[in-house]
Amino acid sequence: MKTWTGRITAQELLLLLATTLVMVLLVAAPRGLFAREKPADPVELELMAQVEEALPWPNAEVTLEEMRISGMLPEDGWTLELVLPTRWRSRVRAKIIPLDGGRPVWATATLDIQIPALVVNRALDRDEQLTGAWKEERVSVDNLPHDAITDPGELAGLVARTPLVPGRVIRRSMLLSPQLITRGQTVRVSVKRGSVEITDRAIALQSGRLGDPVRVQSASTQKVLTGVVRKDGSVEIP
Repeated sequence: MKTWTGRITAQELLLLLATTLVMVLLVAAPRGLFAREKPADPVELELMAQVEEALPWPNAEVTLEEMRISGMLPEDGWTLELVLPTRWRSRVRAKIIPLDGGRPVWATATLDIQIPALVVNRALDRDEQLTGAWKEERVSVDNLPHDAITDPGELAGLVARTPLVPGRVIRRSMLLSPQLITRGQTVRVSVKRGSVEITDRAIALQSGRLGDPVRVQSASTQKVLTGVVRKDGSVEIP
């Protein structure tokens, strides 16, 4: 019978260390410590290439989260056709067509699509220009309004339709052209007849923005006319 002395021999210490190392390796192995890098899936590669080409946002970031195929992948070759959505969301579908004319199978993929959108970064009053009042943030395609503005160039010359609070994605429906004519203002009016243009001064009877129909009273004839506001703040009488 072996008597416990409270001391560990060198042989017992080595055995203990070896046992501990084996246990660590067994725990770590399922976590991928020794896993080989997953080979690139040709279906995933082709689907991602078509998605990135079809997206209307050139600076979007796309990550494939999951993909499922409804059947067996054709062994004799295939082509993939992405189903273009009417409105982009995180889930897309693609048809995998066998080259031998067999029955196609379907691939469904869940994507993380992040779009660089323009977001209000300070409070804005009605009719206030957005110069310096926005920042760019990435927004999930599932949370992106259909009329969100992603190009800062689209903000040029526009003002807030209503008061805006910080954090809101800027939408086209939130903006409008600035007011170019104010009621009571003296404006230039023009009437075109072929190659001849007649100009006059008039008093605006109502305020207007670019393209708005407004009524004006001619300074020379006192007649009330209706015209359209032009970009330079004048009124064109049709």
